[in-house]
Parts: sequence; C-alpha cells; structure tokens
Amino acid sequence: MDWSKAKVLFIQNPAAEKIANGHNYSCTPIAKLILNLHLGPVHYMTDDQFMNIGIARYAKGLEQVEEGARDLSYKAVVLDTRNCDQRVLNLVRKMKVPTLITDDINKITENQLAEFLTNASVYVDQRTPTSLQLFTGPKHVVIYNHTAILVSATAYPQVKQNSPFKLINNAQQTLFTGTNVQLQSKGIKITVAPRTAMILAITE
Repeated sequence: MDWSKAKVLFIQNPAAEKIANGHNYSCTPIAKLILNLHLGPVHYMTDDQFMNIGIARYAKGLEQVEEGARDLSYKAVVLDTRNCDQRVLNLVRKMKVPTLITDDINKITENQLAEFLTNASVYVDQRTPTSLQLFTGPKHVVIYNHTAILVSATAYPQVKQNSPFKLINNAQQTLFTGTNVQLQSKGIKITVAPRTAMILAITE
C-alpha cells in the first residue's frame, strides 16, 4: 500500500489487546471498521512507528517532531490510547488534523466513525453491503464477496474520472454508463458468488 495516498491514519499500540501466537489482535476492530465503511487507502501505524517515521522523515530532534507532523497529508487521524506512548498522544493533540481519540477502539461504532470521517471530508460508503469489498484501479473495479453466501445487491464503487465511462463485466455486458456522480447516485446492481470477485473493466 502506498501510504502517501492514504487519507486516514490509524495509530495504535499492538499490545492494546493481548498478543497471542505473535498476532496483533488489537487491529482487528480497526480492520472491520475500514472494510465495513469501504474506505479508500488508509494507513495503520503502531505508536512506535509514528514516532520513528516522524523523526526519520523530517530529520528533526524529538522535541521538534510536532512541527514536522503538521506536514503529514492525512485528512483525519484515529488514535487508540491503550498502552500508547504518551509522546504520541501529545503530538497528535497538537496536529492540525481532525482527530478522533478513544481509550478503546472497540467502543467506536461504524456510525460514529462515519460521522467523524464525513465531517473531515473523507468519503465513506454505508450503502454498499458490508458483505462486499470494493477496490478501484485505473482500469478496473473489483467487487469481492467475502461471505459464504450469494450476494445480490447494489454497489457504489468510486471511479475517479471526470468524463463519462462504462463498466463492463467479463461477459462483455455493460453494467453502467455515465459519470462518477451518476454512479454514486444510482449504483450498479450486481450478483456475486460466495468468496468470488467480479471484475469490471473501466472503458470510455
């Protein structure tokens, strides 16, 4: 993932919840929120990473990191303070970026996060079912059904293109013709088999 494209930064100590078999279970509720709100690229950092990247990127002393942090290009920051380095908490509070600070990410609901991100001008999608995951590239839209059941629904992928375009499936059927504004308004009706991806080509 190209972190420079990320609009939202999540910061958490991996020991916010008990680590088992070397796995970081603390990030699981964050991953669920990200997938269920169909967020675009996001960046997940541990509190140590946040401090280290700030220092390395701006080549400044620790006492000056707060100045460099202002240059980070995120639209929003979400911080889970459990076991978090106090310096990170102080730094985040001084950043000129909309910030959601919680003492337990498990307490944050999808609606709460969606409202916060929307107010921070971050796009969220609560219309596409949570059973589907949406991915958009320069020439394709991928819609993945991660459940064990057939899903028939309306999906609202984002295609960052100003001119009209078409979405065409593998059978060369045109599922949509229009602009991204129209796609966001109408969506596309799709049926995706269990644990299968539908790949749509983006054409002029």
